[in-house]
Amino acid sequence: MKTQELTIDHHYYNHNCDYNDLKLASERLLNASEEQFTEIKNEKWFTRVFDMVTFSKKNNIRMSDQISNVAQAQQIMLEIFVRLSERDSELSGLVVESFSKMERLSENDLILAEKIREIEKRYLLGLSKMTGLKDFSDHELEILGGLLQYSMKQFDEVSLAQKDYANIVLKYVNVMPLELDIDKALNQVHNNEVKKLMLNSCMEYGFLNQFNFEFMENYSELLHAFDFGSKTVEETKNIILLTYNLRGEEGFTAQFENLDVLIEEAFFIDFEEIDAPMVEDEIMVKDDLQITSILHIASNEVKQFRNAHVHIEAFIQCEGNIEFDHCVIYYNEGELSDEITLSEGANLTLKNSTIICKSIDETPFIQALRSNEIHIENCTFENCSYFITLNGDSSLTIDNSKILGPGSKFLCSYTGYAGSKLSLNNTFIKFSEEQTNIISHDAVFVSDSLLEMSDCFIYSDHKIDFNDEVIFQTHDLNFQNCSFENLSKCISSYGGEVIITESSFKNCNDLIDNSISMGSIYIHQCLFHNCENIVSGEDVKISTTQFIDCKNNILKGNGFTIEFCEFYNITHVGEKMDIGIVIPGSSIIFSGGKDAKKNKISKCLFNGVSMQDGFLIEGKYFHNPKNNILILVEDCNFQNCKTDSESGKIIKEYDFFFGLFNKRIEIKPVFISNCKGLDKVNEENGFTEEVVIKSELPNGVKIGSHLAKIMLGGINGLFVSKVLEHAFKDTDYHKE
Repeated sequence: MKTQELTIDHHYYNHNCDYNDLKLASERLLNASEEQFTEIKNEKWFTRVFDMVTFSKKNNIRMSDQISNVAQAQQIMLEIFVRLSERDSELSGLVVESFSKMERLSENDLILAEKIREIEKRYLLGLSKMTGLKDFSDHELEILGGLLQYSMKQFDEVSLAQKDYANIVLKYVNVMPLELDIDKALNQVHNNEVKKLMLNSCMEYGFLNQFNFEFMENYSELLHAFDFGSKTVEETKNIILLTYNLRGEEGFTAQFENLDVLIEEAFFIDFEEIDAPMVEDEIMVKDDLQITSILHIASNEVKQFRNAHVHIEAFIQCEGNIEFDHCVIYYNEGELSDEITLSEGANLTLKNSTIICKSIDETPFIQALRSNEIHIENCTFENCSYFITLNGDSSLTIDNSKILGPGSKFLCSYTGYAGSKLSLNNTFIKFSEEQTNIISHDAVFVSDSLLEMSDCFIYSDHKIDFNDEVIFQTHDLNFQNCSFENLSKCISSYGGEVIITESSFKNCNDLIDNSISMGSIYIHQCLFHNCENIVSGEDVKISTTQFIDCKNNILKGNGFTIEFCEFYNITHVGEKMDIGIVIPGSSIIFSGGKDAKKNKISKCLFNGVSMQDGFLIEGKYFHNPKNNILILVEDCNFQNCKTDSESGKIIKEYDFFFGLFNKRIEIKPVFISNCKGLDKVNEENGFTEEVVIKSELPNGVKIGSHLAKIMLGGINGLFVSKVLEHAFKDTDYHKE
């Protein structure tokens, strides 16, 4: 046995492993016996949880395969809990809830007992919480002192325990309590974790009056100012009760002692001697390996290729497992077929390798037939098209990789909506003007199931347009913390759900389209900067999102709900036709026929609007709709708006269509309610310099991918003349 130094890959958590996996680990492993360990080790959460841990000096070795007994697993799990709880308040709550199970482990294992005492000191006595207080700004500490003083005034009599608690907190934060307006003060605290710590301190103080929660009625105004839901309040109460039941009154004051104790990132566990894998710096020469005849890999066989230039010029049939590590793989080098076929249940792993496509062949290089697992990590792809096709319930994960110049059907999934998992994480995708491997009508990423992407950066050096081809053509799509730059025709969805959160788009156009499907689009907490034709489709919900310097048409379709969004410096210059006439256009257009759905724009800010003979918001309908109010604009603020139109309006309330015998019929699809600033259109300059781009949310979540910073440092022909005539001069009825 030898003591090995281990570390935790913090990026791995929330990308490959989440809170639910750790909760399962707590439930299954803390009560497990040695007899149950073999069964537990084969469960999927086990691999996800323990592959978060690596050997410090051999970081290509993942931990799940190296753990040999239940005690070893329990000890490592506690180390994971200790370190992740430093950064995750939800996991801190799980640690407290699981403490009774942890204590039982310590009865027969001295090493585990030592770790559990460490957890007790930090999470039941609050050391991790107070480490958080040490990071408060001076102003936040002043607010905390003022909140304690406010809390004191809610009690007719203050107990001795409350006095002791207040004295030690104020001594620790080193501030004098001040009178404050709690609503105004808490509005200045933008970090939710800081606010939760403040709430926790106030509730601990209240609990110490009678050691119960009867005081909560006196805290109604305070809880309203914090603006947390009942779930957060109940979780805080549960942790306070657990602390009191375990440690009594001392548990609330002892947390402020020995605060200089910090958890080191590395920790040590006894393992058998493990040979370090060869790392890339050690690889001096790669062997050339040519596969020129059919290669068969049996179901019980693991075929490994390592440290080689692999030229595949024949068929590979894999029924077992095939692995490439530190390789350069070439495909489509000659005229002969070169394919890897994964039979049902076979698996493929690509690590630390480069994959190069030498020419275009519409036959997929890798064909996964059914129930296959493909894992790709730390790889680089160069000009790869038709790389992989998945069928049935196969799954694919690409982590920490670079995809350079991907072509048509780089990834293609035909799973029949079988629920397979396709995910790309922490991956960089770059297109270039020079690439010629995108073929007409074939998207780059094609999937008829769910494609998930997190912390990915997709961009081109210069703005490119691959004609009619799109980048992502999927049924369901989920983007989180992704960045897009200099792209066009990004997403086409057919029949599924597109969810985009905490993502950024810059210098892009024709971004998201589900107009030919029955799907839905949900956009939340995103940023669109200098973009055009952002969303076209139906059933679209956009919330808490910024649109900055966007031009011409921005949003178009039917069934939109737009809430709590900010629009800065929106412009429309009109569309110039071949005959030289400029057609006025609108930035936000809602349209439809007899069954048109309702649209709503609510609680939004429009600051800086410049329209050239067009409108900011307009409804276009070619039939008398069933709904009287098709477009509701309510509770919105308009500042610095101007238009060159004769009407002086930026919202077009009236529309018309041609009915029987070409009769013009006027309708009023737009209803405006409780909006401010529309009476000041053209009194200001149509532009604002007061724009703050939100790159981070109040809870600390970043908008877009961290890789972005690293890598960069129609009209009906029968009536066309009549419609154009009225489009240019719409004065017959309402002048707008």
